[in-house]
Amino acid sequence: MKWHILGVGSIGGLWASQLALAGQTVTLLLKDAETLRQYEASPLQLETANQIERPRLYATTISELDDDIDYLLVTTKSYSTLAALRSVERHFTGETKVLLLQNGMGFQQEVVESYPQQTVIGGITTDGAYRSSRFHVVYAGKGVSRFGALASISSQTINQLRSCFGSVALNVEWVDDIGTPMWHKVAINACINALTAIHRCRNGELLASEETRQAVAELAAETERVMYAAGIASPAPGLLDRVVEVIKSTSANYSSMHQDVVNGRKTEVEFINGFICEQGEILGIETPLNRTMLDLILSLEVAYHESC
Repeated sequence: MKWHILGVGSIGGLWASQLALAGQTVTLLLKDAETLRQYEASPLQLETANQIERPRLYATTISELDDDIDYLLVTTKSYSTLAALRSVERHFTGETKVLLLQNGMGFQQEVVESYPQQTVIGGITTDGAYRSSRFHVVYAGKGVSRFGALASISSQTINQLRSCFGSVALNVEWVDDIGTPMWHKVAINACINALTAIHRCRNGELLASEETRQAVAELAAETERVMYAAGIASPAPGLLDRVVEVIKSTSANYSSMHQDVVNGRKTEVEFINGFICEQGEILGIETPLNRTMLDLILSLEVAYHESC
């Protein structure tokens, strides 16, 4: 199987490394010549608890790509998804499979509608990873990744993906209904990510004080009310318990939203807490806590750019 990775951040780097270490052919799609020069000077490294691995990867700029794309793993920011896909769509064929492994909800249906000829697959992950430098990825917490079709898909493609996923050193599952796990992931992120960015802390530190533990619990209760109204069952053994489990299993990790705020980048808060707010409005459920998270993170983004 031939893979292209679009969005070489922490999760993109983790997956690129693990696919390559499993014997897959992997090409990183980098945005420009300067980024490619940086990569060539210091290629991708994956740091785990026991070692640093340097997988064999290919890299090219998007403008210089000359291959057709078979399997495209998209790990860009949610708000960049459609623009990122448009930058490489000339390399799509009728057989191209697009896998979206990103935070948030709301953009996936736009992709399905924009690319009706492609096989589009949704994914979520609770793996913890962060970058200590541009192409140095630290695997900070082992979780599980789930994938499922967002549009029609052949049994042959499902079998190929299952075989590939079974070869990588990650916990990966194929599910028939990806919608519910995606809802669960966005609900969990809504209770963790913004708080870590506001308090400038690792995930595990949210359990270190009464103030942040209470904030997590209140966000979970509010978010669970929206899920219930939407007809989505809570993850076992309940949203708050599941959130606490994720915090503990990724305790050393810096959330992607924390990393974005610290580095002055646009966040995905509108597709996480913002999505919960939108669903609450549609369903008639008040979401003041998620709205506060949304407004605070957006204000941090504005404050950073005004200070530059």
